[in-house]
This record gives sequence, C-alpha cells and structure tokens, in this order.
Amino acid sequence: MRPTRLLWSWLLLSWLAWGQSNCPLPPAVEKGSHASNIFSDTQEADLGDLMAERFAADYVILHNDAVAAHLRDMGERLVHYLPPNQFRFQFFLIDLPTVNAFSIAGGRVYVARKMVALAKNDDELAGILGHELGHIVTHQTGIEMTRRLREVLEVTQVGDRNDIREKYFRFLENEMRKPDRKDTDMEDQLIADQVAVYAMARAGYSPHAYIDIWDRFQQTHGKTGNWLSDFFGGTKPSQRRLREMLRNLSNLPAGCAEIRPATDQAAFSKWQSQVMEFKASTLEESLPGLVFKQKLALPLRPDLSNLKFSPDGKYVLAQDEGGIHVLTREPLKVLFFIDASDAGKAFFTPDSRSVIFYTPSLRIETWDITTQRRTSVHEMTLNQECLQTQLSPEGAYLGCLREDFSLALIEVATGQEIAQKKEFFHVYDFWTFIIFMEAVREHRASFAHMGFSPDGRYFVAGSLHEDFAYDLQQKRTMGLPGNIRNLLRYSFAFLGPDRIVGVNLDAAQKSPVLRFPSGERLLELPLSNTTHVASPAHGDFVLLWPLKEKPLGIMDINKRDLFVWFEHDAADIYDNWIVSERKDGQLEIYDTTAKKDVASVQLEQSLVGKLTAVSVSAGLQWLAASSRSRGAVWDLVPNIRLYHTRSFQGCWFAEDDVLYADFPKHEKQERGIILADLSVTGGLRPVYPLENTAAALYGPYLLIQEAENEKSFERKNWTMEIRDYRAKKTIWTRHFAHEVPQVFLSPTNSTALLIWPLEWGAGREELGHFPELKAKAAKEDLLIELLDFRKDAVVGKLVVKTNKNPFIVEAISFDQDWLALRLKGDRILLYSLATGEEKGHFFGYDVKVNGTAGVIAVSNSTGQLQLYDLSTAQLRQDYKFPAAVAYKSFSQDGRRLFAFTRDQTAYILDLSATP
Repeated sequence: MRPTRLLWSWLLLSWLAWGQSNCPLPPAVEKGSHASNIFSDTQEADLGDLMAERFAADYVILHNDAVAAHLRDMGERLVHYLPPNQFRFQFFLIDLPTVNAFSIAGGRVYVARKMVALAKNDDELAGILGHELGHIVTHQTGIEMTRRLREVLEVTQVGDRNDIREKYFRFLENEMRKPDRKDTDMEDQLIADQVAVYAMARAGYSPHAYIDIWDRFQQTHGKTGNWLSDFFGGTKPSQRRLREMLRNLSNLPAGCAEIRPATDQAAFSKWQSQVMEFKASTLEESLPGLVFKQKLALPLRPDLSNLKFSPDGKYVLAQDEGGIHVLTREPLKVLFFIDASDAGKAFFTPDSRSVIFYTPSLRIETWDITTQRRTSVHEMTLNQECLQTQLSPEGAYLGCLREDFSLALIEVATGQEIAQKKEFFHVYDFWTFIIFMEAVREHRASFAHMGFSPDGRYFVAGSLHEDFAYDLQQKRTMGLPGNIRNLLRYSFAFLGPDRIVGVNLDAAQKSPVLRFPSGERLLELPLSNTTHVASPAHGDFVLLWPLKEKPLGIMDINKRDLFVWFEHDAADIYDNWIVSERKDGQLEIYDTTAKKDVASVQLEQSLVGKLTAVSVSAGLQWLAASSRSRGAVWDLVPNIRLYHTRSFQGCWFAEDDVLYADFPKHEKQERGIILADLSVTGGLRPVYPLENTAAALYGPYLLIQEAENEKSFERKNWTMEIRDYRAKKTIWTRHFAHEVPQVFLSPTNSTALLIWPLEWGAGREELGHFPELKAKAAKEDLLIELLDFRKDAVVGKLVVKTNKNPFIVEAISFDQDWLALRLKGDRILLYSLATGEEKGHFFGYDVKVNGTAGVIAVSNSTGQLQLYDLSTAQLRQDYKFPAAVAYKSFSQDGRRLFAFTRDQTAYILDLSATP
C-alpha cells in the first residue's frame, strides 16, 4: 500500500471519529413499499450495472485510482452515516462539458471534473456527493423504473440478473410507446437535498457548505421566494430548493448544523489541481491473448487544421485532429507535441512565449514554449452553456453567445460576467432556429461573429441585427461608427491593433479595410469570391476562405492581389514567409521573396480520426488505410510503408493479397479502381474506370445507384446495379419505381442487405410479398431482407420493431445468420436473420459480427472492446486499448481479431486465450 493511500485511510478513520452520530438520520430515507419498488437492493445493483454499461459508451471516465481516491474516501465517509444496505457504492470522476453530477441505481455516483473545479473545499463537494447518495438510498431510480416497467411492459416483478437485463433492454426498445408524463423531478431533488444536509451533519461536514455551492452555481444570490411569489409563479425552482435546504438546516438539532472548522484546504487544493491536470483519454492496457503489436513507424498523417506563426516569427504551430506540434521556424524542427485531440484552434500568446488552446467544454490550457510544459489549466464553470465562444489572445477573457442568445464577456479566472447584451441574436421562428443549429453543428454558419484585437484591448461582436464593442483596458462598452458596425454583421478580422477588415455583404468587390475604432476607410478589397476572412501572423495580408475552387488563399491588401492559394485549409504568412502543408503531408516554409521552398519537415506524431477507407488482408499482414486527403499501405511485420498515396474512398484485399482501392477524381485523373499487387514491385495500375459518382466498393463488388432524374432530391425512380469489377460484368440489377431502400453488400459473400421503412409505400408493397411478417408489422417498423444477389433470391427476412422509438440506423454488420444494427445513441441490436428474433442488446459506437467464431465485437470511444457470445449475448472477453479502436476485423477462420487504434498501432489477438 502506498504512503499516500495510508494517509487517506488515516484521515478517513479520523473523519469517522469526528462524525456527529447524535445527529438524526434524514427523515426521507425510509424504504419505499414493495408496491412502489419491485427491486431489492441486490436487484437495484444489477440494474445499476446495466445503466453503467450505457453510460460507459457516452462518458469519459477518469480511470486513475490515485486521482479518484479522495473522492472515493469522501463518499465512503458519507455512506458510513447512512442506513446499511446491500448496495455496491462506487464513486467516479468523469469528463462532462457542464458542471454536473449524477447517480444511478445500486450505488454509482458520477462527478464531473468541472464540479470539482467549482467546489472551494471538501465540505462543498461532500454536499454534492450527499445529494447524489440521497437519490440512491431513497431508491428513486428503483421506484421510477418500477413505475415505468409497469406502464410500458406491464412488468410487476423482476428476477435474477439475466431477467433484469432482458426486461431493461425491452424497456429501452418500447419506452416511446408510452411516453412518461409524470413529473416528479422537483420532489426527488428536494428529498435528495434533505439527505445531503442531514448526512453531511452526521459525517462531520458543514451542511452550510452545500447551500453555499448551490447558491453560487445557480446564482440565486440568497433569494428563496415566499408564499406570494409562489402564488403568482414568480419563485424559480432553484430559489425554492434553496428555501427548502435552509428549512432542513433549521430542523437539525442544536449542534448538528453548526459551522465546523474547514477541512484541510491545502490538501483539497492539491487534489483539485491533480483532477484538473489529469489526462483522461487513455486506459491502462489489458489485452489477453495478444500475439502481435506494431506501432506504425511511418504513420498516416491527418490533415492539418490550423497553422500559425508566432507573433515574433520565431515559432510555428501545426495542429491536426490528434494534437498540436510546436516548432522552431529556423531551423524548421519540432520542439514538442501536445496531445490535445479535442482542442479547438490553438494560438500563441502576444509575447510568443506560450501556446493556448481550449476545448468545447471550456477547459483552457497554457503551455510554456521554453520549458515545453503546461503552466496552467483552468476548467470554466458556467451556469449556462455557450453556443459560440472566442478566447482573448492572452486567455484572460471569453466571449460567449449563450443558449438564450445573449452575448456575455466573461473573466476566465473568476467566471464573472463583466459585460452583457441581451437578445444579441434574434430567432423569429422555430424552423429558423433548427436550420441555424444544424448549420453551426456542421461548421457552416455562425450565429454571431466575435473577435479580440491582437493586443487584447478590444472585444467586438456582431450578428445580423446587433453589434457590441468593449474596451477591456478602460472597462467600458464603446460606441462604433456605422461603417464598422456594418462590417461586424458578417465575417471580419483585425489586421493589427488598429485596423479591421470584413466582407461587405452589399458590395463584396468593395469590402473595406477600416481604421479601428475611428472608422476611416483605408483600402477597398475585391472579396466577392470568398465568405470568410482571417488575419495573418504579420504583414499586409488577409487570409480568405473558402475560395471558389480552393479551400484557402492569401491576398496582398496593398496590391489587392490574391497571389497564392492552397490545396488544404490551413496556412499562414509572416511577411515573406508562408507556412503550409504539402500533398505528402510534410510541413514547408516558402520564401515569397526568393520564390522557393526554404525548409520542410515531416511531422511524425499523429492520431487518426475518421478513416475514409480501411482494410486488412486475410492473413492480417497487409494494412491499407486512408484519411480525408491521403492514404497508405503497410507491410505490418517488418513495419514498412509500401505506398503513400492521395486519399481513396474504399479498399479491399483479395485472397492473393492484391489490393483494390477506389481513388476519386483528382485534377486531370478520373475516378477509378486501382490495383496494387503487394507480392511484386511495379506500383499501382488502373483496372476499372468509374464514371458514376454514386458507386461504392464492397470487397470484389461495386454497388452503383443511378437516379432517373438527377436533379430530384427524392430517393425515387432509381436503378441499382451490382458489378463484379474484376470480371467486368453485371451480376444483379433492379429498378425501384418508388422509394429506394438502403442497400449494403457483404465483402465476403454474394449477399446484400435491403432496409425498407414501412412508413413508405414501397416498403409496405415489399412487405406484401411476405404475408407471414405482415401481421406483426407496424408502420413505424423496418423490413430487412437478406438477398443472395447472384440468384436474386431472398434468403433471410425480418421485421425490426421500432416501438415508436427514434430509430436511425447509423451502421450495420452482418455475417451468415447474424445481423447487428448500430442505432443513433450508441445502441446496438443483434438479430437472427433465420428466425427474425432479437438476440441481444449492447451499448457501443462500433460493432463487428463474425458468425464463424460465434462472436460480436463491440467497442466504445475510450478504447474498450468487448467480445460477446452470439448465441447467449454473454460477455466472453473484455479488452482495453490505450487508444480508441478505429478499425477491427476478424481473421477468416474467426480465431484472431485484428484491431487498429487511433494512435496508429496494429494489434492481433488470439480469441481462444483466457485472461
């Protein structure tokens, strides 16, 4: 046992001794009757295990005993003073974008890292834990599930663990048939608040602290409402809860509610820093049966999404989806790498000494270039989420467009609002809001445009109808002339501390460069071929994106000349130096004065995101993979990269280790399937041209879809065709006069899967061919056919019951008799195609079925991969990879599993091995 753990154990014993055993139990902890809760403590714990599986697919848990130990000790201290039960209490730290904590049945409590950041001491955090324990010990989840099981499934009792699992999954599939209309949330919250106050007093924590953290987070400012505001509906729910907390506090016997000396503040602050700094993206490796592991020596480079020179021109920042490279400019070489896969665009501080970045959850990190170490990390804790954000150059202030469409300027260190403008963006109707939200998610639009001047003095923002400006030096809002206000309506950028440029919506050919903040017109630029502008690192230039045919260009504002453009959407300029990415992925610096490349470097560290194509050979020796802009082929055993190519959008290894890949049209080269015989040298050669853009490669086959009216957005009146591109012949074709089903081909045999929504007329017509299925089908369901397309014969069919649930099929895997559907929300359903029965239900973001091995492999975003038995749906093996699995495949005999992770490491596992 480590010394630190011994210390915490000693402190726990001390805390237990300090507990106020003379303080009463919370009145609300009396157990509910069997009529209101059909679950015993043990059965509730089993239900909690199932719910934990579901949450594991959605949340990143901070898997580190040393970091979580203090939270666990606090929880155990509180549990000691609650009534005994059969629950298995567990306490977890998780990453969430908001300040939150929650609990599930059976004893699990989850606390967001941001909640730890919000707390000022142990007592405040103990209040949060006490509240979540209140939900558990008053059996709120068990009582709620009892009610819903009775309403939805008419279930009045549960049995063993397997019975609970079956009924829970059946409930998830049917819950939308009878939506929940009972609102007991406020009552449950008040009960949990009462338990928190009483449990804190009994355990020796100050119950006042829970009230403090609630008041601070909800910004109730001590307001509790009264009978009059209750009568007229003016009391907010947060104010009512505060009032009830104070009433519970006043009901405690003398001595129980007294404010006790605060716990060790230095120890809490040290632990809080550990929680903030911990990197939660990796799991401790656990791979039973590992027979091969190879990290690619020459990995696939993802596209750079952000390139910046430092303000003094001495450094370069190169960011991709895996993290941030910091380089010196002369010589051009990598100094260090920051693992930051979830970061927004990073930037240099104005003094060029540090790099700052922040995540969508507003976790802000600062890294010192000289020491190559993180110097600060800050989790912002806001009580309202931001739709859009902009961080100031030194990281001290945050511009935030809130969910209620108000604009706020917030001090990062304190979280305090220093300026606000309400109704900054106007939503006139529901559909406008939906369209805008979808556009923002796809990074195609913004509700507002925000920017700080490079020296950090000014913050300005604009929307279609509003504008705002603030002088951070003088701490006041400021008025702006009309021409600058017009500029803020759309994309704009500061060109230094005293100049601003933007796209003129009314006359893009006369887009102005204006003096800031006075508004004198300095220049006019022809910006009709772009929609967005950005500032360069240094010099009289402006970055334009996107262009008509290129993603990015640079204009010399004095010559009004677009003098360079790029194939990628990241580049920067500092006077006469341009930094950009070459087609092969190397970073290069170009001297515009000498008109030549002066330096280049290959960035080695990389994490891959979504792959456009990936495949492994039958013997698991060769690997082919492609990202959005480039691809590669490797011989895994000697760790050699045989080919480094432009991107491809489909690939397959034939039995003789010949690779076939679908290369899209590029410049003068037409789209086509390219062959690479890896057993001999000789390069790549085209074997099949592809004129049709709606064609997809599935192993040795092509699925081609052609619409009779290409201008129609409806999937009607289409012809589908399956071709063997090696034999150059059509195997199957069918014309669909009405709606067209989703079609998927198997790369290993001549079968196709057709998915028909029965709400379509074409789906109901197809169902008419199967009278044995028609009686049990509803209009919300799906008809799925397994087609042997060489014989044009249906060899399997089933109706998938949606039970009125949102049912969006995002991915499928099928093999022999088995079909797995991955639905939106990371739910996975397993079916037998022969019987049409549902055979299992799992949680995960990716799935692979292998009928030969009789297993289904399910992986989640944290690196966990679980192997289940197809016939029983029982867990067979649990694997943990240090990085998320990007691709997995079984060997032909089903005895081995191949996995390729985001850190570009290949694994082969013997499935017969035991842990």
